[in-house]
Amino acid sequence: MTLYAWFSDRYMPFLRPWRVLLCAVFLTACDGGGGVFNAGDRPLANTRWITDAGQTLVFEGLSAIHGFAGCNTYSAQVEFVASRMTLGLLRSTGMYCFDALGALSGVSSVMVDENRFFDSLRLVRQWRIDDERLVLLDASGRVMLWFKPGS
Repeated sequence: MTLYAWFSDRYMPFLRPWRVLLCAVFLTACDGGGGVFNAGDRPLANTRWITDAGQTLVFEGLSAIHGFAGCNTYSAQVEFVASRMTLGLLRSTGMYCFDALGALSGVSSVMVDENRFFDSLRLVRQWRIDDERLVLLDASGRVMLWFKPGS
């Protein structure tokens, strides 16, 4: 009698009702914890990205993000399903930053840029990597933000 036959005769009648559950558990475990997605050769988990304007996006594993928006820091929970990306409530510090033009006009270009960044980030629903750049898109596929790898 082979080991497989011995195991099958002895334990398989007990395990049959649990096969579906066991398969689901093993397949979920192989998924990498519910969301480890590679973008090209660069996984998003624990990476840092930066815009040309200096705003940053840091992935804390695959469950949260944080970064610098130009004046304030921010954070949010994030959920991935394949190329879909859903951000939770976006939280940020509450500073107001003036620049030289803002001091004269009362409207800070730093704050205008930061508000545009936050508005774009709130609309993000998809992501992709194009030529080593992280591209964040809205639900219709329109590019909202793009980042280059940060250090």
